[in-house]
Amino acid sequence: MPQLDRPDISAPDWHARSFEDVARDFRTHPETGLAIEDPNPASPSTTPGFSASRQIWRTLWTQLKGSVILVLLVSSVASLLLGHTSDALAILASVVFSVAFGFATDWRAERALGALRSLSAPTARVVRNGLEREIRTADVRRGDLLILSAGQIVAADGRLAGARDLQIDESALTGESVPVVKMTEPVASAAPLPDRTSMAYAGTTVLSGSGRLIVTAATGETELSRIGELVSAQQREPTPLEGRAEQLGRRLAAVAIGLSAAVALLGILRGRSIWMMLETGGILAIAAIPEGLPAVTTIALAVGVRRMARAHSLVRRLASVETLGCTSVICTDKTGTLTENVMRVTRIWLSDRELEVTGRGYSPEGAILEKGLAISADGDPALRRLLEISAACNDAKLEAHDGWHIHGSSTEGALLALARKGGAEAAASAASLERLHEIAFTSRRKRMAVVVRDRPGRLWMLVKGSPEHVLALCSRALESDGERPLGPEERGRLLARAHEFGERGHRVLGFAFRGLESAGEPEAAETDLTWVGLAGLEDPPRAGVRDAIAQLSGAGIRTVMITGDQKGTAMAVARELEIAGPADLCVNSTELAELVRERRWEDLRRTAVFARVSPEDKLSIVRALKAAGHIVAMTGDGINDAPALKAADIGITIGSRAADVAREASDLIVTSGDYGTLPDAVAEGRRIYANIRRSVHFLLLCSLSTIGVMLASIVANLPLPMSPLQVLWLNLVVHIFPAVALVVVPGESDLLRRPPRDPREPLLTWRATGIVGLRSGLVAAVVLWLFTASANREGGVRSQTLAMATLALVLLTQSLAALSERRPFWRMTRSLTPPFWLALAGGLALQALAVFWAPLASILPTAPLSLADWLRVIGMSVLALAIVEAGKLLWPAPRRGTSA
Repeated sequence: MPQLDRPDISAPDWHARSFEDVARDFRTHPETGLAIEDPNPASPSTTPGFSASRQIWRTLWTQLKGSVILVLLVSSVASLLLGHTSDALAILASVVFSVAFGFATDWRAERALGALRSLSAPTARVVRNGLEREIRTADVRRGDLLILSAGQIVAADGRLAGARDLQIDESALTGESVPVVKMTEPVASAAPLPDRTSMAYAGTTVLSGSGRLIVTAATGETELSRIGELVSAQQREPTPLEGRAEQLGRRLAAVAIGLSAAVALLGILRGRSIWMMLETGGILAIAAIPEGLPAVTTIALAVGVRRMARAHSLVRRLASVETLGCTSVICTDKTGTLTENVMRVTRIWLSDRELEVTGRGYSPEGAILEKGLAISADGDPALRRLLEISAACNDAKLEAHDGWHIHGSSTEGALLALARKGGAEAAASAASLERLHEIAFTSRRKRMAVVVRDRPGRLWMLVKGSPEHVLALCSRALESDGERPLGPEERGRLLARAHEFGERGHRVLGFAFRGLESAGEPEAAETDLTWVGLAGLEDPPRAGVRDAIAQLSGAGIRTVMITGDQKGTAMAVARELEIAGPADLCVNSTELAELVRERRWEDLRRTAVFARVSPEDKLSIVRALKAAGHIVAMTGDGINDAPALKAADIGITIGSRAADVAREASDLIVTSGDYGTLPDAVAEGRRIYANIRRSVHFLLLCSLSTIGVMLASIVANLPLPMSPLQVLWLNLVVHIFPAVALVVVPGESDLLRRPPRDPREPLLTWRATGIVGLRSGLVAAVVLWLFTASANREGGVRSQTLAMATLALVLLTQSLAALSERRPFWRMTRSLTPPFWLALAGGLALQALAVFWAPLASILPTAPLSLADWLRVIGMSVLALAIVEAGKLLWPAPRRGTSA
C-alpha cells in the first residue's frame, strides 16, 4: 500500500494554553472583550465563488470531449460532405440525444462551499468595550469575546474563557456521536480535535449551558472553512466506465480510419470508380463506429437512475451509477450512517438483574424486558427509582412533532424516553417531583445532582453521572427487598459490570439518591448515597445494516469503518455489524500516523476500523486505497466527511439529516436513510455495466459483420452486396432497437455472488474481440453465400435487397445469443421480457418497411423479395443462431466479475 498523503495543515495549540495567555496574545479581555469602536468589514471568502455560466460550459465540454462523441461528430461531417444529408442528421441526432441527457443529469453545480456557508450562524453575540452587542458573523474578528448559549450555532473557532454546564454537539464536524462537555482547563497539545474540550468550533451547536469564547479563527480561517478548502481541492476523476469508453472510442477511431483507407485503396487498385470507392470507404468508416453506443450507454445509465430513484436514491452524476458495480472497498462513517445518530438506553443493571430496553429513537414507545418478558416499574422500587432519577435529574425536553425530537443533550433525551417506558404510575411519580436546586455536571465532577420535593413533601437528592464517581459517594445499594451496605467486593463487581457495558460500546451512567432533612447546602449532602443501578446507552445500528454489510461481503466488497468516535465504541459497533473479525485491527489517528511512518502496510490492510480520525485522515485513507488500485466508495453524512466523499470514486450520502455540504460533495444520495439500499445499488451498477458490455459487443458484431461483407466482396471482386445508404440504414436504424433492448434487460440474478470486476478491464477484452470476430465472420459468410447465389441468378437491386434483409435478420436473431456469454438464450427467462420482444419486432418492422414501403424503397433502393427468398433468410438466421448457441455449450465462457 502506498504512503498516505496527509495534508500538512497546522494550527497554533490554543487548546493547550490557558485562556488568560490566549487573551493576552489577542490583546483582548476575558470579561470585557476587545477595545474597538467599529466592527471590521466582512472578510472576503477564501474559497472560490460559484459561477453558474462557467459551470454550465464546463459540464457541456465534459459531455462533448469523449472520443466516441468526437468520432461521431467527424462521421456526421463526412456524411454531409459525401452528400448524405439525412445520414449526417441521423448521426448528429444520436450525439445530441446522448449529450443532452448526460448534461441534464450532470450540470448541477458544485455548491459545497455555499452549503458550508449556510451552516454558519448569520449573527453572533459579542462583548466589545464591556458591552454586549449582536453583529453579523462576517464581522466577527480574532480576539472577539463571543457569548454562547443553548440553541446557538457557534459563529467562530475559539478558546473557551468561561463554561457553565456547556455541552456542544460536534457530531457533524468530528463524527463523535456523544455531546462534548466543554471546560476552560487546557488539554494536551497533541489532543485530536474531538478531545479539545477547551475549544469550540464554528458550525457546531450549543445543546445546553452557556459560555464565553475568545475567537482564535474567524470567517475563512475556521475548521469549517478548512474543510471547505479540502473539498474544493478535490478534482473529479473519470469513472471506470468513462475511462473504458474513452479507450474504446480511441481504438474505434483508429479502426475506422484504417479500414476506410484500406478498402478505398483496394477498390481503386481493382479498377473500380475512384469516387465510388472513396464514398464506400467513408461509409465503412462510419459503419465501423457503433453510432448507437453513446445513446445506449446513456439509456442504460438513465434506466439505472430510474430504478434507483424508485428505491429513494438520487443520482447526482449520471456516470457514477455504474461505478458502484466495480467498487472493491466501501469506507463508511459510523455516526448517522451505520448508526441512527440517536442515543437510546438499551440496557439497565439493577443489583443482580440485567434488563433490556426496546424502542426506537426518542419515542417513549417501547418496553423494559426481563428475561424476554415486559415488566412495569410500578411494583419494582429499584427500577422505579432509576426512572425517577432519569427524568428528574435532567435538563432536556422531548417534543412530539412529526416524530419525537429533543431540546438539549441527546443522552438526557434518551433518559427521558426511558422514564416513560416504565408504566403510567412511575411516569406520574417522576413528573410530580419539584426541582429545588441543581448542581451542574462539570468535567471535574463527572456527575449532575438535583434536590427535589415529592408530593408528600419529602426531600431527595438524585444523582447521575460517571459510575466510578457516583459509586465512590455511595455507602449502600438498593435492592428489591430494601437497602443493604455496599462493601469492597460489591463495589468491584459493580465497576466490572460498568466496564463490561463500556466494552460492548455503551455509554454508561450510574444512578444514586439519598433522603435529605433540608434543602440547604446541597453540595455538602452529596455523600452517603444509596446506589441504584446502571444504564447503558448506545447509538444503535440502523435497521438492515448488518444484512447489507453481509451482502456486500458476499459480493467481494470490503467494508471499512472510518469514524471520529472512541476506539472502544467504534470496535464494538464494528464487531456487532461483522465489519471487524478477531484478527482485524482498530487504529486511531496517532497510530495511523505511526503505521505510515514505519511503513507497516500489512497492518493497514488488516485495519477494519479507523477511530478518532480527522477530515484529513479520512481523505488520506481514501487516497491511499485508491492508489493501491481499489475502486473506493465513501459513505457519510457530516461536514467532516465531505472531503473524503468528493475524493472517493463514488461518494454516497445516507439519510435525510445529512449536512448540506456532504450532499453536495456526493454522487449518490440515499434519501430513505436505508443502508440496505447499497447492495441493491451495487447490483444495479453491475447490471448496467453487464448490459452496456452486451450492447457494445452486439453493436460491434453489427459493424464488423457489415464491414466483413463489404470487404470480402471487394477482395473477391464481387459486386457490392449493399449500397452505402443500405449500410447506413442498418447501422443507424434497424440495429439500434435490439441494442437498446439489451441495455434494459434485468440480466442475471447472481450479480451479488460475483467478485467486483477489474476496473482496468476494457469494455472489449481480447477474448471478447475474438468471439465477436468469429461471430461476425459467421454472419458475413451467411450473407455472402445468399448474395452470391442470388447475384449469379439475377444480380442488381434484388440481390442487394436480399443481402440487406439477411444481414438485418441474422443480426436481430443474434441479439438473443447476446443475452449471455455462458447460458443459452432460452434459459435467460428474466431477460426475455415483453419490451425485449417488442424491440426485436420494431427492428424487423423497420426492415420490412425498407422493402415494402415504396417511398423508402426508392431511396435506399430495395426491391420486393419472394416467399422463397424470405424462407431462405429466416432459415439462415436460425442456423447462425443455432451455431452460436452450440458454441456456448461446447466452449463455455469462464465466470468472471460482473460479466453476463
